[in-house]
Amino acid sequence: MSDALEMYAAEGLTVATIDYTLGPEATIAEQARCVLDAAQYLCKNAQKYQIDTARVVFMGVSSGAHLAARAAESAVEQTGAGYTLAGLIDMAGPASLAYMLENVPSTLSAYFLAHPEVFDGVADGDVYTELAKVDVLENVTDRLPSVLIIHGDADTTVPIEVSALLYDALTALGVSVEFNVVEGMSHTFNVSVVDPYVRAYLRALGLIDA
Repeated sequence: MSDALEMYAAEGLTVATIDYTLGPEATIAEQARCVLDAAQYLCKNAQKYQIDTARVVFMGVSSGAHLAARAAESAVEQTGAGYTLAGLIDMAGPASLAYMLENVPSTLSAYFLAHPEVFDGVADGDVYTELAKVDVLENVTDRLPSVLIIHGDADTTVPIEVSALLYDALTALGVSVEFNVVEGMSHTFNVSVVDPYVRAYLRALGLIDA
């Protein structure tokens, strides 16, 4: 997504990419904490990085979308974060880990089933009990800001049905959400295709002019 991020930086936005420790060295909960820690660090240094802390947006693709969404859920529930979350952009994120385990057989799914501690470091319950602690759909809240979901209907890595579940849950809670389905797009994102959706969303938030 570096090309897209450079385009948005050229629009006058401050853009930061967040790195995080991969599993199994870090649990999914720790990975989401990396996103929150980075956001807090950046906003504590808002003057240095020219950040408007009243208009912060989290964005991610695939596993990054899962972490961005999970971090957003945590950010809106905590106090003293030092910034206000204005938006969330979820591009093909696996919002329901339970759906992924049940419908998308893979070596990763098999690993999760065998290692329930991968979610938050403990395994007091079965895998579904543990994954619920870090699952986006299981922790969805009406305190979330406006959400943009983009997903390709040809995605077999993370089926579009996962985003549909998230859209339905957000709508039921009254959260402002837009769900854009991209025909023929697989899990590999085409920046030129998704850019118009992102730009329209950023314009609606008042973050860019055109």
